[in-house]
Amino acid sequence: MEQSLNESIDLGTWIGRGQAFGVIANGCTAAQAECLRQINESGTYKQTGLSWDDFCQTYVGITRPRVDALIHNLEEFGRTFFDLSNIVPISPEAYRRVASTIKDQSIQIGAELVPIVPENAARIRRAIQQARSEAGKARHEARALNADVNLLMMQFENCFNRAYDLARDYHRTKSEYEALTMILEYVRGQAERLEETLEHSSNPLP
Repeated sequence: MEQSLNESIDLGTWIGRGQAFGVIANGCTAAQAECLRQINESGTYKQTGLSWDDFCQTYVGITRPRVDALIHNLEEFGRTFFDLSNIVPISPEAYRRVASTIKDQSIQIGAELVPIVPENAARIRRAIQQARSEAGKARHEARALNADVNLLMMQFENCFNRAYDLARDYHRTKSEYEALTMILEYVRGQAERLEETLEHSSNPLP
């Protein structure tokens, strides 16, 4: 009886610490995420008679997968993820890309470490937006390069398939045979030239 009463009190305490879970849909604090993690790990939510899925929907106001994601983000990134995401919306994937610039509850902007607090919100938003713009430009350039490479591969494949067809043609003439031999020597020479160019070019970017 006493244990059940204590567990109910603990649950009430954690729910109280949640500071109106309904606001999580618009932004979750690290304290709220920690509260949810404690309720889940301790199993005290069972005192309500609800499953974890139903508890999340009824008391937290969002689905279990969303709550589980918040807990996972807390465990992987810590408090700073929530402080930053409440200043500028940022996904876990985007956070991982900027994680190297975050130190001691601050984000590096230029040569300066800027504390992640509401007072610096405008400056942090501009920095994140610029980083996103640069990342988007890099992705666009990478896609364009991949498209060029794919097109080049298709052109090579078409040319070689045509050459294979001619090479397998038992009715080819002597002049056609000599032409294919000349093309083969040309391809070998161009392949060597391309190899030398790659060796003397700058190292590829990571």
